[in-house]
Amino acid sequence: MRKLLLVVAVVIGTSAMAQTVLIKKVELAGENIIVHYDLEDSNPNNEYLINLYSSKDNYYAALIKVSGDVGMDVKPGLDKKITWKIRDEYGGYKGKIALELRV
Repeated sequence: MRKLLLVVAVVIGTSAMAQTVLIKKVELAGENIIVHYDLEDSNPNNEYLINLYSSKDNYYAALIKVSGDVGMDVKPGLDKKITWKIRDEYGGYKGKIALELRV
């Protein structure tokens, strides 16, 4: 896999909620892409559905080869992390890709 990675991260949240989402860093770690983010909320008991999408399918379907702070029942907090196994999901994909985090 090439060492050069271009990632554009977009966050979509519900403005009616009192949450704030901030993507802090996106990194390439071997054959994985790791998205680091903070999910802040004034109520620590709220739970969110977090999904990661890619531009390869025009953000149509959530990525499935993900682990970490993703999916249902994610509580607010700092230093959240999603690990995406890009090779498992897309095989030997080459080219640019953008990511979108939906809350």
